[in-house]
Amino acid sequence: MKSFRFKFHPSVWFLLAVALVLSGAGVGFNIYNFIEYLPYGAGKTVPYIVIAAISALVFILSLSMLVRSKYIVKDGYIISCFGFLRSKIKISELSGFSHFKKTDKLVAYFKNGKYAVIVVSPAAFDDFVAAVREYDKTIICTRGDDESTPV
Repeated sequence: MKSFRFKFHPSVWFLLAVALVLSGAGVGFNIYNFIEYLPYGAGKTVPYIVIAAISALVFILSLSMLVRSKYIVKDGYIISCFGFLRSKIKISELSGFSHFKKTDKLVAYFKNGKYAVIVVSPAAFDDFVAAVREYDKTIICTRGDDESTPV
């Protein structure tokens, strides 16, 4: 099993941090209001608990995306983990990889004609491709800017 962390764009880091801060503040603010309105009955307090629970869910999801976003190459699959969300792709469905030097992106091509951009650090491109090729040596690797040049 080999693991490769996502390389997020700085704007994604910023948005996840903002979601973390705002949802954390939402939890605190709504729990405070729940305690303040407790003497006035359930009609006033239930909405604060519901909103605090939703804010806590957003907080947990944002934190998990910051901490657990990675690709795992294991048992003939590429497992994409984005927080608690996971998806599996069979390595046998891949036809090749291209490394586009101008944009510094690694693209995976599938046998059905679709493709996906692999969001790992450029320093990990070779290791990622090597980990995938351990399961299927027929996967072709090229430079996207010049299809005739193998990587």
